[in-house]
Amino acid sequence: MRLKNKVAIITGGNSGIGLATARVFLAEGAKVAITGRNPKTLAAAVEELGGDVLALQVDVTDVAATEKAFAEAAEKLGNFDVVFANAGIAGETAVGKTTLEQFEAVVRTNFTAVFFTVQAALPHLNDGASVILNGSVHAVLGIPGYSAYAGTKGAVRAMTRNCLRTRSARHPRQPGHAGRHQDTDLEYARDDRRRQGCPGSALR
Repeated sequence: MRLKNKVAIITGGNSGIGLATARVFLAEGAKVAITGRNPKTLAAAVEELGGDVLALQVDVTDVAATEKAFAEAAEKLGNFDVVFANAGIAGETAVGKTTLEQFEAVVRTNFTAVFFTVQAALPHLNDGASVILNGSVHAVLGIPGYSAYAGTKGAVRAMTRNCLRTRSARHPRQPGHAGRHQDTDLEYARDDRRRQGCPGSALR
């Protein structure tokens, strides 16, 4: 077991990539905390993952609530060896067709919340901990219709490089992940909206 006795916390761990990651981490022996803002999907995740997972209902755009949740997780499980800032929303944000509300929701969730997730984790990191930021191929491919979404993923990519240069003396590792396309609940929700002719986002 590669993660035996390690402590991991995953935002957006109630669905999609976050849930799949939690499943693997538990199988590898880690103590895992997941966060999610939807109580139904959070409860379903706990039922699937089993009683060993710590589930915390929190909206990552609420900075104070995120800080409180991370402190609670650290108190119950111990300081973190892995932090996966995964929570995010998918949103079609084409120039000329995007409202301010849609734009700000994407930026607030996919970039602002990622920054403050890392900040909330810092007091609870073990030496040599890994902080993983979930990026996207949108940051480099220029896929039409996703201007704001791509901008947030580009910002996360830049933030990763910057944090690596300004990390603390304890040297946490901070990789960014931008893998290939994954079919998740966010994608299915987006496709449903497209069929119904309405733009927008689906929050975990």
